[in-house]
Amino acid sequence: IIELFIFSEFTGIMCLSILFSTISVKYLNMYFNNKKIYNLLLSFLFATFCACSYQGTMGVFSSLAILFSCINYKKIKCFIKEQLYIIGIYGIASLISLTITKIMGLERLEQNSFNIIKTIKGIIKGTAYLLINTSKIFPKYFFILITLIIIVFIIIDIIRKKNYKIMLIYLYLIFMIIAFSIAPQLLVDYHSIWIVPRSNICMAFLPIAIATLVISNNSSINSYNKAILIVITIMLVMQFIGWYSIRQDHYLTNNNDKQETIEILKYIDKHNENDDIKVRKIGMAEDASITYSYKNVSTSMGDINKRGYSINWVRSTIIDYYSNKKYQFIEPNEQFKSYCSSNNWDYLNEDLFKIENDVLYICIY
Repeated sequence: IIELFIFSEFTGIMCLSILFSTISVKYLNMYFNNKKIYNLLLSFLFATFCACSYQGTMGVFSSLAILFSCINYKKIKCFIKEQLYIIGIYGIASLISLTITKIMGLERLEQNSFNIIKTIKGIIKGTAYLLINTSKIFPKYFFILITLIIIVFIIIDIIRKKNYKIMLIYLYLIFMIIAFSIAPQLLVDYHSIWIVPRSNICMAFLPIAIATLVISNNSSINSYNKAILIVITIMLVMQFIGWYSIRQDHYLTNNNDKQETIEILKYIDKHNENDDIKVRKIGMAEDASITYSYKNVSTSMGDINKRGYSINWVRSTIIDYYSNKKYQFIEPNEQFKSYCSSNNWDYLNEDLFKIENDVLYICIY
């Protein structure tokens, strides 16, 4: 849902990738049950399709596969074999995807300044920030609170049944979901680490995976299971509210971008009506500290609901789109850059505009 409002053009392939991961888990479970090799091959094939389709979604495969393996756990020997299959499929499919991206020369995978310590620090810092703030899907700390509540249910379940061995299964599930969530980031230059929802997609699955395992260990829908389901329902309702708020602010942000662009175009039209030299070129420079979100937008975080004019490669597109014509966009002169950088505005006004011959210079506040 978040990706839909950031990179809508990629949302379809992301959904397809998640579908591939789910199909892969289905065939892997079939292999675990009947040991027919073609099911294993189909599982690997769809896992490879998943890895090569969209970044981050292989975490869905690993999380689901490990969850079902934990649910169906009977013997330790079989369980270990299943984990080796899961890790093997994940690793080989990811290696194929990595090889393809290396051949294509994607910059995020360059290791010119690889530093494992800085990489791990960046992953921990970015993941903690995402789990606390959840890109405004949940209120601050809500996701961590829900996860801790479900972990309390685990402890109660273990104490009730006096089945302390099952604790290892729970700990393994939690550890592996977290590990598979951050593993792809270990391949990235530490300068390029940017923890976003798509890169931590299986981390969001963590509380529901734990709750599913707890419920699967209880044969009847008793008051204990109902309490867990109530917690998960609250979580899903809060997700819906968060998504809805982000959606509303998405449209509000777009409308604000439109209104600012209309004001710019009005300024150009006013000049063109009163001057023989028409504006044909536009140059833009940033003020001392540009504003990344509008004051009436409360869900802006990271790449979500940012002002269009705060992103340099978007500015020209907005103006061309709403003007329904093509302007020539040029680099402003040093004098105008200095003028912009020595000021710090917080709203659009005519002090941000300057016209020289056929060029409109704009300071981006």
